[in-house]
Amino acid sequence: MASTYENNLRLNEMGTGDQSGTWGQVTNTNLDLIGEAFSYQTEATFTSDGAKTATIGDGVSDKYRAMYIKVTCDGSTTLSATQTLNIAPNTVSKMFIIENATTGGQSISVSQGSGANVTIANGTAKVVFTDGGGTGAIVYDGFDKIDLGTNAKLNGNTFVTTSSSDTLTNKSIDSANNTITNIVNADIKSDAAIDATKIADGTISNAEFQYLNGASSNIQSQLDGKGDITAVVAGSNLTGGATSGSATLAVASSPTFGGTVTAAAFSGPISTTSTVQGNLIHNSSSGFYGASSSTVNRAPDVLKRDIRLASTGGTVTGYNWHVLGTNTRSGFNGTGTSGSYIYLPAGTWYITGDCQLSRVASDTADTTYMFLATSTSPNSHLIDGTGNAIGDWSTTFFKAEGTVTLSSAAYIGIRFYAAESVSYGYVSSYYSNQYSSFAHLAAWKMY
Repeated sequence: MASTYENNLRLNEMGTGDQSGTWGQVTNTNLDLIGEAFSYQTEATFTSDGAKTATIGDGVSDKYRAMYIKVTCDGSTTLSATQTLNIAPNTVSKMFIIENATTGGQSISVSQGSGANVTIANGTAKVVFTDGGGTGAIVYDGFDKIDLGTNAKLNGNTFVTTSSSDTLTNKSIDSANNTITNIVNADIKSDAAIDATKIADGTISNAEFQYLNGASSNIQSQLDGKGDITAVVAGSNLTGGATSGSATLAVASSPTFGGTVTAAAFSGPISTTSTVQGNLIHNSSSGFYGASSSTVNRAPDVLKRDIRLASTGGTVTGYNWHVLGTNTRSGFNGTGTSGSYIYLPAGTWYITGDCQLSRVASDTADTTYMFLATSTSPNSHLIDGTGNAIGDWSTTFFKAEGTVTLSSAAYIGIRFYAAESVSYGYVSSYYSNQYSSFAHLAAWKMY
Protein backbone atom coordinates (compact mmCIF):
# COMPACT_ATOMS: atom_id res chain seq x y z
CA MET A 1 0.00 0.00 0.00
CA ALA A 2 1.42 3.37 -1.06
CA SER A 3 1.95 6.37 1.23
CA THR A 4 -0.80 9.05 1.50
CA TYR A 5 -0.94 12.74 2.67
CA GLU A 6 -4.58 13.20 3.62
CA ASN A 7 -4.04 14.44 7.17
CA ASN A 8 -4.26 18.13 8.25
CA LEU A 9 -0.47 18.54 8.56
CA ARG A 10 0.24 16.84 5.19
CA LEU A 11 2.41 14.16 6.84
CA ASN A 12 3.46 10.92 5.14
CA GLU A 13 1.11 8.17 6.18
CA MET A 14 2.96 4.95 5.25
CA GLY A 15 0.97 1.95 3.97
CA THR A 16 1.56 -1.64 5.12
CA GLY A 17 4.99 -2.81 3.91
CA ASP A 18 5.70 0.66 2.51
CA GLN A 19 9.00 2.48 2.85
CA SER A 20 11.03 -0.68 3.41
CA GLY A 21 14.46 0.26 4.69
CA THR A 22 13.52 3.97 5.01
CA TRP A 23 10.75 3.80 7.56
CA GLY A 24 12.89 5.45 10.22
CA GLN A 25 13.83 8.29 7.94
CA VAL A 26 10.19 8.95 6.98
CA THR A 27 9.19 8.84 10.62
CA ASN A 28 11.87 11.35 11.57
CA THR A 29 10.72 13.68 8.78
CA ASN A 30 7.14 13.44 10.06
CA LEU A 31 8.30 14.35 13.54
CA ASP A 32 10.16 17.39 12.15
CA LEU A 33 7.03 18.49 10.30
CA ILE A 34 4.96 18.12 13.46
CA GLY A 35 7.41 20.41 15.24
CA GLU A 36 7.16 22.83 12.32
CA ALA A 37 3.39 23.04 12.93
CA PHE A 38 4.09 24.81 16.26
CA SER A 39 6.67 27.25 14.86
CA TYR A 40 6.89 30.95 13.90
CA GLN A 41 7.48 31.71 10.21
CA THR A 42 7.75 34.74 7.93
CA GLU A 43 6.67 34.34 4.33
CA ALA A 44 6.82 36.89 1.46
CA THR A 45 3.58 35.57 0.08
CA PHE A 46 2.52 38.55 -2.06
CA THR A 47 4.87 38.84 -5.01
CA SER A 48 2.37 40.94 -6.93
CA ASP A 49 -0.59 43.24 -6.22
CA GLY A 50 -3.31 40.56 -6.39
CA ALA A 51 -4.80 37.41 -4.75
CA LYS A 52 -2.39 34.65 -3.70
CA THR A 53 -2.74 30.92 -2.83
CA ALA A 54 -0.49 29.30 -0.20
CA THR A 55 -0.43 25.51 -0.51
CA ILE A 56 0.91 23.39 2.32
CA GLY A 57 3.41 20.92 0.77
CA ASP A 58 2.96 17.14 1.17
CA GLY A 59 5.58 15.61 3.49
CA VAL A 60 8.03 18.46 3.04
CA SER A 61 8.90 21.55 5.09
CA ASP A 62 6.46 24.42 4.37
CA LYS A 63 6.11 27.75 6.18
CA TYR A 64 2.31 27.65 5.94
CA ARG A 65 2.38 24.54 8.15
CA ALA A 66 3.52 26.85 11.00
CA MET A 67 1.23 27.98 13.77
CA TYR A 68 2.26 31.68 13.46
CA ILE A 69 2.78 33.08 9.96
CA LYS A 70 3.91 36.68 9.36
CA VAL A 71 2.64 37.44 5.85
CA THR A 72 4.67 40.03 3.93
CA CYS A 73 5.28 41.30 0.39
CA ASP A 74 8.47 40.87 -1.56
CA GLY A 75 10.68 43.91 -1.94
CA SER A 76 9.03 45.10 -5.16
CA THR A 77 5.34 44.73 -4.25
CA THR A 78 2.93 47.20 -2.59
CA LEU A 79 -0.73 46.34 -2.16
CA SER A 80 -3.17 48.98 -3.40
CA ALA A 81 -6.36 47.31 -2.12
CA THR A 82 -7.55 44.44 0.09
CA GLN A 83 -6.18 41.19 -1.38
CA THR A 84 -7.21 37.53 -0.77
CA LEU A 85 -4.92 34.93 0.78
CA ASN A 86 -6.18 31.41 -0.11
CA ILE A 87 -5.09 28.49 2.15
CA ALA A 88 -4.71 25.19 0.29
CA PRO A 89 -5.49 22.39 0.17
CA ASN A 90 -9.10 23.26 1.00
CA THR A 91 -9.32 20.03 2.99
CA VAL A 92 -6.88 21.14 5.72
CA SER A 93 -8.55 21.85 9.08
CA LYS A 94 -6.08 23.78 11.18
CA MET A 95 -5.51 26.74 13.49
CA PHE A 96 -3.34 29.61 12.25
CA ILE A 97 -2.15 32.86 13.79
CA ILE A 98 -1.75 35.11 10.77
CA GLU A 99 -0.11 38.55 10.97
CA ASN A 100 -0.71 41.06 8.17
CA ALA A 101 2.69 42.74 7.67
CA THR A 102 2.18 43.53 3.99
CA THR A 103 3.34 46.78 2.38
CA GLY A 104 0.80 49.45 1.43
CA GLY A 105 -1.36 49.59 4.57
CA GLN A 106 -4.08 47.34 3.11
CA SER A 107 -6.08 44.53 4.74
CA ILE A 108 -5.87 40.88 3.60
CA SER A 109 -8.83 38.44 3.43
CA VAL A 110 -8.05 34.86 4.51
CA SER A 111 -10.06 32.29 2.49
CA GLN A 112 -10.18 28.56 1.93
CA GLY A 113 -13.34 27.93 -0.07
CA SER A 114 -16.56 29.64 -1.01
CA GLY A 115 -17.56 29.98 2.65
CA ALA A 116 -16.97 32.89 5.00
CA ASN A 117 -13.61 34.66 5.10
CA VAL A 118 -11.73 36.55 7.84
CA THR A 119 -10.30 40.00 7.15
CA ILE A 120 -7.09 41.02 8.94
CA ALA A 121 -6.22 44.72 9.09
CA ASN A 122 -2.70 45.82 8.23
CA GLY A 123 -0.37 45.75 11.21
CA THR A 124 -2.57 43.32 13.21
CA ALA A 125 -2.80 39.56 13.73
CA LYS A 126 -5.74 37.20 14.18
CA VAL A 127 -6.29 33.60 15.24
CA VAL A 128 -8.18 31.84 12.42
CA PHE A 129 -9.48 28.32 11.92
CA THR A 130 -9.93 26.58 8.56
CA ASP A 131 -12.64 23.95 8.59
CA GLY A 132 -11.22 21.97 5.60
CA GLY A 133 -14.69 21.71 4.03
CA GLY A 134 -13.47 21.44 0.45
CA THR A 135 -14.86 23.82 -2.15
CA GLY A 136 -17.28 25.34 0.39
CA ALA A 137 -14.68 25.63 3.16
CA ILE A 138 -15.08 28.32 5.83
CA VAL A 139 -12.48 30.36 7.68
CA TYR A 140 -13.46 31.29 11.26
CA ASP A 141 -12.30 34.18 13.46
CA GLY A 142 -10.82 32.37 16.46
CA PHE A 143 -11.86 34.98 19.04
CA ASP A 144 -15.24 35.88 17.57
CA LYS A 145 -17.23 33.88 20.12
CA ILE A 146 -14.73 33.24 22.89
CA ASP A 147 -15.85 34.14 26.41
CA LEU A 148 -12.75 35.18 28.33
CA GLY A 149 -14.40 34.69 31.70
CA THR A 150 -15.06 36.84 34.73
CA ASN A 151 -11.45 37.17 35.87
CA ALA A 152 -9.89 37.67 32.42
CA LYS A 153 -7.19 40.37 32.24
CA LEU A 154 -5.35 42.26 29.53
CA ASN A 155 -1.84 43.37 30.34
CA GLY A 156 -2.66 42.74 33.98
CA ASN A 157 -5.88 44.79 33.86
CA THR A 158 -9.40 43.45 34.02
CA PHE A 159 -11.69 44.08 31.06
CA VAL A 160 -14.40 46.79 31.05
CA THR A 161 -17.80 45.21 30.53
CA THR A 162 -21.29 46.55 30.01
CA SER A 163 -22.17 45.91 33.65
CA SER A 164 -18.86 46.50 35.41
CA SER A 165 -18.16 49.55 37.57
CA ASP A 166 -14.97 51.09 36.27
CA THR A 167 -13.17 54.44 36.44
CA LEU A 168 -11.70 55.39 33.09
CA THR A 169 -8.66 57.67 32.91
CA ASN A 170 -6.78 59.23 30.01
CA LYS A 171 -9.57 58.30 27.58
CA SER A 172 -11.01 60.49 24.82
CA ILE A 173 -14.69 59.97 24.06
CA ASP A 174 -15.89 61.35 20.73
CA SER A 175 -19.36 62.78 21.34
CA ALA A 176 -20.10 62.60 17.62
CA ASN A 177 -19.90 58.81 17.69
CA ASN A 178 -21.16 58.16 21.22
CA THR A 179 -24.27 59.01 23.18
CA ILE A 180 -23.87 60.18 26.78
CA THR A 181 -27.11 60.19 28.75
CA ASN A 182 -28.43 61.04 32.23
CA ILE A 183 -26.00 63.89 32.95
CA VAL A 184 -27.30 65.88 35.95
CA ASN A 185 -26.14 69.07 37.65
CA ALA A 186 -24.06 67.15 40.21
CA ASP A 187 -22.00 65.61 37.37
CA ILE A 188 -20.69 69.06 36.30
CA LYS A 189 -17.78 70.45 38.32
CA SER A 190 -18.40 73.73 40.16
CA ASP A 191 -15.28 75.18 38.52
CA ALA A 192 -16.17 73.96 35.02
CA ALA A 193 -16.36 77.62 33.89
CA ILE A 194 -18.69 76.90 30.98
CA ASP A 195 -18.61 79.93 28.67
CA ALA A 196 -21.93 81.67 27.97
CA THR A 197 -21.18 81.53 24.25
CA LYS A 198 -21.85 77.75 24.45
CA ILE A 199 -25.51 78.45 25.39
CA ALA A 200 -28.21 78.72 22.70
CA ASP A 201 -26.76 80.40 19.58
CA GLY A 202 -23.71 81.77 21.44
CA THR A 203 -24.52 85.48 21.00
CA ILE A 204 -24.75 86.20 24.75
CA SER A 205 -21.46 87.00 26.50
CA ASN A 206 -20.50 86.03 30.03
CA ALA A 207 -20.93 89.66 31.19
CA GLU A 208 -24.41 89.86 29.65
CA PHE A 209 -25.43 86.54 31.16
CA GLN A 210 -24.30 87.76 34.59
CA TYR A 211 -26.72 90.69 34.33
CA LEU A 212 -29.44 88.19 35.30
CA ASN A 213 -27.90 88.00 38.77
CA GLY A 214 -30.30 89.46 41.30
CA ALA A 215 -33.48 89.04 39.26
CA SER A 216 -36.14 88.06 41.79
CA SER A 217 -38.97 87.14 39.41
CA ASN A 218 -39.97 86.99 35.75
CA ILE A 219 -38.06 89.84 34.09
CA GLN A 220 -40.71 90.58 31.45
CA SER A 221 -43.38 90.75 34.13
CA GLN A 222 -41.27 93.25 36.04
CA LEU A 223 -40.81 95.39 32.95
CA ASP A 224 -44.52 95.25 32.12
CA GLY A 225 -45.29 96.34 35.66
CA LYS A 226 -43.33 99.57 35.26
CA GLY A 227 -45.92 102.09 34.02
CA ASP A 228 -45.48 105.75 33.14
CA ILE A 229 -43.75 107.94 35.71
CA THR A 230 -46.50 109.65 37.70
CA ALA A 231 -44.41 111.16 40.50
CA VAL A 232 -40.74 112.00 41.03
CA VAL A 233 -39.46 112.15 44.59
CA ALA A 234 -36.13 113.79 45.32
CA GLY A 235 -33.76 111.65 47.33
CA SER A 236 -34.61 108.47 45.40
CA ASN A 237 -31.56 108.23 43.15
CA LEU A 238 -32.17 111.65 41.62
CA THR A 239 -29.48 114.28 41.25
CA GLY A 240 -29.33 116.31 44.43
CA GLY A 241 -30.94 113.57 46.48
CA ALA A 242 -29.67 112.16 49.69
CA THR A 243 -28.79 108.79 48.20
CA SER A 244 -26.11 107.86 45.70
CA GLY A 245 -26.73 107.59 41.98
CA SER A 246 -28.47 109.90 39.55
CA ALA A 247 -31.25 109.99 37.00
CA THR A 248 -31.59 112.17 33.90
CA LEU A 249 -35.08 113.46 33.09
CA ALA A 250 -35.94 114.93 29.70
CA VAL A 251 -37.85 118.22 30.07
CA ALA A 252 -40.24 119.39 27.37
CA SER A 253 -39.55 122.72 25.70
CA SER A 254 -42.79 124.10 27.16
CA PRO A 255 -43.42 122.09 30.33
CA THR A 256 -46.68 122.32 32.25
CA PHE A 257 -47.18 121.84 35.96
CA GLY A 258 -50.22 120.74 37.89
CA GLY A 259 -51.27 122.18 41.18
CA THR A 260 -50.98 125.78 42.37
CA VAL A 261 -47.89 127.93 42.57
CA THR A 262 -48.03 130.58 45.31
CA ALA A 263 -45.60 132.99 46.82
CA ALA A 264 -45.24 134.04 50.43
CA ALA A 265 -47.15 137.18 51.28
CA PHE A 266 -45.35 140.38 52.14
CA SER A 267 -46.33 141.83 55.52
CA GLY A 268 -45.88 145.40 56.56
CA PRO A 269 -43.75 148.07 54.99
CA ILE A 270 -40.50 147.16 53.32
CA SER A 271 -37.79 146.78 55.87
CA THR A 272 -34.47 148.54 55.72
CA THR A 273 -32.75 145.19 56.20
CA SER A 274 -32.24 142.33 53.84
CA THR A 275 -35.22 139.98 53.54
CA VAL A 276 -36.03 136.88 51.55
CA GLN A 277 -39.10 137.07 49.32
CA GLY A 278 -41.28 134.06 48.79
CA ASN A 279 -39.03 131.30 50.13
CA LEU A 280 -39.88 129.39 46.95
CA ILE A 281 -39.62 125.69 47.79
CA HIS A 282 -40.79 122.58 45.97
CA ASN A 283 -42.67 119.87 47.74
CA SER A 284 -43.26 116.55 45.96
CA SER A 285 -46.88 116.32 47.10
CA SER A 286 -47.93 119.96 46.95
CA GLY A 287 -46.00 121.34 44.02
CA PHE A 288 -44.62 124.87 44.43
CA TYR A 289 -45.68 126.77 47.52
CA GLY A 290 -44.55 129.72 49.59
CA ALA A 291 -44.67 128.54 53.17
CA SER A 292 -41.62 127.52 55.10
CA SER A 293 -40.71 123.84 54.87
CA SER A 294 -38.08 121.49 56.11
CA THR A 295 -38.09 119.84 52.70
CA VAL A 296 -35.00 121.07 50.88
CA ASN A 297 -33.13 120.01 47.78
CA ARG A 298 -36.22 120.54 45.64
CA ALA A 299 -36.58 122.50 42.44
CA PRO A 300 -35.46 125.16 41.98
CA ASP A 301 -32.06 123.86 43.00
CA VAL A 302 -30.76 127.27 44.10
CA LEU A 303 -32.68 130.46 44.92
CA LYS A 304 -31.65 133.80 46.41
CA ARG A 305 -33.69 137.01 46.55
CA ASP A 306 -33.14 140.36 48.22
CA ILE A 307 -34.80 143.73 48.85
CA ARG A 308 -32.65 146.50 50.18
CA LEU A 309 -33.30 150.22 50.64
CA ALA A 310 -31.16 152.78 48.90
CA SER A 311 -30.18 154.21 52.23
CA THR A 312 -28.24 151.06 52.99
CA GLY A 313 -26.89 150.51 49.51
CA GLY A 314 -25.72 154.02 48.78
CA THR A 315 -24.52 154.97 45.35
CA VAL A 316 -21.92 153.12 43.28
CA THR A 317 -19.80 153.60 40.16
CA GLY A 318 -18.13 151.02 37.87
CA TYR A 319 -18.53 147.23 38.16
CA ASN A 320 -20.55 146.08 41.14
CA TRP A 321 -22.17 142.94 42.53
CA HIS A 322 -25.85 143.19 43.28
CA VAL A 323 -26.32 142.12 46.87
CA LEU A 324 -28.32 138.92 47.35
CA GLY A 325 -30.00 137.60 50.48
CA THR A 326 -28.24 135.15 52.73
CA ASN A 327 -31.16 132.73 52.88
CA THR A 328 -30.86 129.89 50.38
CA ARG A 329 -33.50 127.20 49.67
CA SER A 330 -31.15 124.55 48.36
CA GLY A 331 -28.64 121.94 49.28
CA PHE A 332 -25.97 124.29 47.87
CA ASN A 333 -25.00 127.29 49.97
CA GLY A 334 -23.32 130.36 48.60
CA THR A 335 -23.12 132.30 51.84
CA GLY A 336 -19.37 131.83 51.93
CA THR A 337 -19.03 134.79 49.60
CA SER A 338 -20.93 137.24 51.81
CA GLY A 339 -24.30 136.70 50.16
CA SER A 340 -23.39 138.02 46.73
CA TYR A 341 -23.39 134.71 44.88
CA ILE A 342 -25.01 131.34 44.50
CA TYR A 343 -22.80 128.24 44.37
CA LEU A 344 -23.32 125.82 41.49
CA PRO A 345 -21.56 122.46 41.05
CA ALA A 346 -20.42 121.34 37.60
CA GLY A 347 -23.22 120.50 35.16
CA THR A 348 -25.80 122.16 32.91
CA TRP A 349 -28.02 124.79 34.59
CA TYR A 350 -30.90 127.02 33.58
CA ILE A 351 -30.25 130.34 35.32
CA THR A 352 -32.61 133.34 35.71
CA GLY A 353 -31.69 136.68 37.25
CA ASP A 354 -33.37 140.04 37.48
CA CYS A 355 -32.91 143.31 39.33
CA GLN A 356 -34.15 146.92 39.49
CA LEU A 357 -31.68 149.74 38.82
CA SER A 358 -32.29 153.52 38.99
CA ARG A 359 -29.88 156.19 37.86
CA VAL A 360 -29.71 159.40 39.91
CA ALA A 361 -26.74 161.15 38.37
CA SER A 362 -27.12 164.21 36.14
CA ASP A 363 -24.95 162.83 33.30
CA THR A 364 -27.58 161.66 30.83
CA ALA A 365 -25.08 160.30 28.30
CA ASP A 366 -23.97 157.31 30.35
CA THR A 367 -25.78 154.02 30.66
CA THR A 368 -26.21 151.32 33.25
CA TYR A 369 -26.57 147.62 32.37
CA MET A 370 -26.50 144.23 34.15
CA PHE A 371 -25.18 140.71 33.42
CA LEU A 372 -24.45 137.40 35.16
CA ALA A 373 -20.82 136.61 35.95
CA THR A 374 -18.67 134.16 37.95
CA SER A 375 -16.60 135.24 40.93
CA THR A 376 -13.43 134.00 39.19
CA SER A 377 -14.14 136.10 36.04
CA PRO A 378 -16.23 138.99 37.39
CA ASN A 379 -16.13 141.12 34.25
CA SER A 380 -16.80 138.36 31.74
CA HIS A 381 -20.42 138.06 30.69
CA LEU A 382 -21.82 134.61 31.44
CA ILE A 383 -25.31 135.78 30.41
CA ASP A 384 -26.17 139.30 29.28
CA GLY A 385 -29.24 141.03 30.66
CA THR A 386 -31.86 143.06 28.87
CA GLY A 387 -32.75 146.68 29.63
CA ASN A 388 -30.78 149.89 29.88
CA ALA A 389 -31.01 152.80 32.32
CA ILE A 390 -30.36 156.10 30.61
CA GLY A 391 -30.99 159.61 31.90
CA ASP A 392 -31.76 161.12 35.26
CA TRP A 393 -34.09 159.17 37.54
CA SER A 394 -34.28 156.36 35.01
CA THR A 395 -35.63 153.18 36.63
CA THR A 396 -35.27 150.03 34.62
CA PHE A 397 -36.08 146.34 35.26
CA PHE A 398 -33.22 144.14 34.07
CA LYS A 399 -33.50 140.40 33.31
CA ALA A 400 -30.99 137.75 32.24
CA GLU A 401 -31.76 134.08 31.64
CA GLY A 402 -30.40 131.09 29.72
CA THR A 403 -28.72 127.66 29.86
CA VAL A 404 -25.09 127.41 30.98
CA THR A 405 -22.84 124.35 31.16
CA LEU A 406 -20.20 124.53 33.90
CA SER A 407 -17.15 122.29 33.57
CA SER A 408 -16.39 122.83 37.26
CA ALA A 409 -18.10 124.36 40.30
CA ALA A 410 -18.49 128.15 40.29
CA TYR A 411 -19.92 131.07 42.26
CA ILE A 412 -22.41 133.07 40.14
CA GLY A 413 -23.96 136.46 40.89
CA ILE A 414 -25.73 139.47 39.37
CA ARG A 415 -23.23 142.07 38.22
CA PHE A 416 -23.94 145.55 36.86
CA TYR A 417 -21.88 148.37 35.40
CA ALA A 418 -22.43 152.09 35.90
CA ALA A 419 -20.24 154.65 34.18
CA GLU A 420 -21.53 157.17 36.68
CA SER A 421 -22.91 157.21 40.16
CA VAL A 422 -26.17 155.26 40.43
CA SER A 423 -28.52 154.08 43.15
CA TYR A 424 -30.14 150.80 42.31
CA GLY A 425 -33.81 150.35 43.23
CA TYR A 426 -37.40 151.26 42.48
CA VAL A 427 -39.90 153.64 44.01
CA SER A 428 -41.46 151.97 47.01
CA SER A 429 -45.22 151.94 47.38
CA TYR A 430 -44.69 152.41 51.05
CA TYR A 431 -42.08 155.09 50.84
CA SER A 432 -42.79 157.06 47.72
CA ASN A 433 -39.69 159.23 48.00
CA GLN A 434 -37.23 156.42 48.67
CA TYR A 435 -35.57 153.89 46.49
CA SER A 436 -34.90 150.24 47.28
CA SER A 437 -32.90 147.58 45.45
CA PHE A 438 -34.51 144.41 44.19
CA ALA A 439 -32.67 141.29 43.04
CA HIS A 440 -33.57 137.70 42.27
CA LEU A 441 -31.30 134.87 41.14
CA ALA A 442 -32.29 131.21 40.71
CA ALA A 443 -30.77 128.15 39.04
CA TRP A 444 -32.30 124.83 38.02
CA LYS A 445 -30.16 121.75 37.39
CA MET A 446 -30.89 120.43 33.88
CA TYR A 447 -28.60 117.41 33.61
